[in-house]
Amino acid sequence: MVEQSHSRDIEHGRFEPGDHLRVRRPLGYWHHGIYASDERVIQFGGRICDKPDARIEAVALEKFEDGGVSEAVEHSGGDRFGVWHPKADPRELIVQRAEWLLVYHPAGWYNLVGWNCEHAANWCVNEFTESFQIRGIFGVRAVVGMLLLFGVAVAVREGKRLPSWALHSIEVYELAGAVAIVAYNLSIRRFWKDLGHRWRAEQGPRWQGGLAGGTDGVGSGDPTPGLDEG
Repeated sequence: MVEQSHSRDIEHGRFEPGDHLRVRRPLGYWHHGIYASDERVIQFGGRICDKPDARIEAVALEKFEDGGVSEAVEHSGGDRFGVWHPKADPRELIVQRAEWLLVYHPAGWYNLVGWNCEHAANWCVNEFTESFQIRGIFGVRAVVGMLLLFGVAVAVREGKRLPSWALHSIEVYELAGAVAIVAYNLSIRRFWKDLGHRWRAEQGPRWQGGLAGGTDGVGSGDPTPGLDEG
């Protein structure tokens, strides 16, 4: 399994610098960040109302949780949603990437589909820019879409005439899914074009890249993995 999570006892300081944290928000989604200390969790945005103006910021663990309970995400390698995912890089390098994003990431880049807090956290962990929450949604949409098209095919075969609003609704549903996948890929590609490759070029002289140079896991992720779901 690619990502496993377990609750850690915050009162006893069981989080370690470089941990990838996630916390469940009231609306049901997971918010992600990188732990540096109890006073410093680097996140992309915060509450749902903050998303339009979301930026990379450092907040206290208490503010990051916002009433929830954090879990540490384990990156053990493997496949998830048909996507290979590498293991986590060294903790020092994870924190370095997060601190670098804090300085250089532009405001206004937040995109719920294509570039969200999980994308950013996963990049910090191993340079693999994916959001498994969004991929899961795409997977569910694909299944629903196939069921809808199957239903239309059955109706046509039986000589039934579907109302025009139903056909238009299915068309809009399928088109929205295609647009979302394009947005997902384009946002990831923009990140690599404007920031990801810059990090790789600068990590040696600016962030003591000797650590990165001697680590097998660094840079092992595909910069622009893309989606293959239909």
